[in-house]
Amino acid sequence: SFVVDENRLIGTAKITIEPGKDFTLSFHGLSITGSLLRYENGSEHELLDLQEVLILPPADKTRTLFLSYEKQVVNEFDNLISPAGISLTSSWFPVPEDPMSFKLNAFLPENFQAIVEAEEFPLSRKGNSLTAHFSQPATALHFTAGPYLTDRKMVRDGLYVYSMFFQEDKDLAEEYLEAAAGYINRYEKEIGPFPYNHYVIVANRLPTGYGMPTYTLLGQMVLRLPFIKDTSLGHEIVHSWFGNAVRVDVSEGNWCEGLTAFLA
Repeated sequence: SFVVDENRLIGTAKITIEPGKDFTLSFHGLSITGSLLRYENGSEHELLDLQEVLILPPADKTRTLFLSYEKQVVNEFDNLISPAGISLTSSWFPVPEDPMSFKLNAFLPENFQAIVEAEEFPLSRKGNSLTAHFSQPATALHFTAGPYLTDRKMVRDGLYVYSMFFQEDKDLAEEYLEAAAGYINRYEKEIGPFPYNHYVIVANRLPTGYGMPTYTLLGQMVLRLPFIKDTSLGHEIVHSWFGNAVRVDVSEGNWCEGLTAFLA
C-alpha cells in the first residue's frame, strides 16, 4: 500500500523457500520492520539485526519467511511515489537471488490504475484492491500506477494490445496501438508466437525506456517524440521474445541487445 503524500510504500512479503537449497535475499533500500521464519513443523523464530542481504543455509523442510518493510522514495532516478503517479522498477521489495513465481496484492490510491507483470490484463480488482499473479519465474517485478486512461486494440483472436496513457496524452493512444499491433503481427511471422497473453504500452512520469514481460514503460516525454513508435516501440516489443521470455545471463554478456536491434 502507499502513502503518496509522504512518498512512502508499506509492504509485507511471504516467501516460500523450497527444501535442499540455500536462499539469498536483498533488502537494499528498504527498512525492515519485522521478520519471522516459520518451519514446516510449526516452529518459528524472529530474524534479528537484518542487514542489506540475508543468506539462509539449506534445510531439509520447506520454510516460510515473513517480512514487513517500508520504503520512502525521494529523488530516486528509477522510482517514484507521488500523487501524480507511482513507478517502482528497482529495490522496492525484498529481491531474491534466484527466480521465483510471484503473487502481488496492492491497495491503490483513489482513481489510480495499475500494471505489473501478470498473467492477465486488466488486473483483477475489487474497489481499490488488486491482485496479480505471474507464473514465469523472475527475480523482480515492476509496478506502475497512476490516473491512467486505458484503450485496447485486437492483434488477433486471443491477443490484445493496450495503452495506459495520461489524460494529456490520450490522443497518442490510437497510433501507438496501431503500430504495436502491426509489430506483433510481423514478429509472430518472423520469430514465432507472442510469448505472453497481452501487451501494454505504459506512460511513465519518469524518463524511461524499458521493456518488461507483458509491457513497455516509456517516459511521458519520450512518448511524445514523433519517431518513437516507428523505432523504439518495435525494439521493446522484440524484447518480449529475447530478454524477457528468453532471459540473459548478464555475467556472460548482453547478447540480446544486438539480436533485438537486428530483428527490430
